[in-house]
Amino acid sequence: KSALTPLEREALLNCDLSDKARALVSILYYCGLRKSEALALTRQDVDFENNTINVSKTLVYISNIPTVKPYPKSENGIRKVPMHPRLKEILSQYSYENTLFPSKNNIYMTDTAYRRLWANICKAMSVYAGEEIKITAHKLRHNFCSMMCYQVPTISTKKIAQIMGDTEKIVLNVYTHILEENENVEKALENAFS
Repeated sequence: KSALTPLEREALLNCDLSDKARALVSILYYCGLRKSEALALTRQDVDFENNTINVSKTLVYISNIPTVKPYPKSENGIRKVPMHPRLKEILSQYSYENTLFPSKNNIYMTDTAYRRLWANICKAMSVYAGEEIKITAHKLRHNFCSMMCYQVPTISTKKIAQIMGDTEKIVLNVYTHILEENENVEKALENAFS
């Protein structure tokens, strides 16, 4: 459960991708959504007026066939995720009908189409980096949470958990090492009693 390396991050943000691939990696990178949540997004879920993405369902595969589950993975999964300005820019230029990530003959992307798209993303990153890069969509979720944890106390672990659709306990269990890196006991004591 690690964040992107500096080379992976640079390659992801700068490699040559199709509009669909750029929209997908941007949602994963800037929102920390699960792959199944991102692939289930529709036009109605992207709220440009309030700068949020509404997460309320997931996409699962049964023998390559996409099936929408009308609820997210966890109880905390229904949420509004803030949209980073760069993501808003990318999505406002991205052309799509009703679903954000359809495949040729389906309203939602099939598992085979997703695997092909993700292989192309890793290939483009590898070309940019000059070495093989293989990452998963879930690594972008870990990267998002790691980056948010570095922002504590500007943002609370409770709020990070809400954005991620997880519990605060999960965030604390998995990312404690990052939170501890940012601790400064001496400075806290000085500020508390000065």
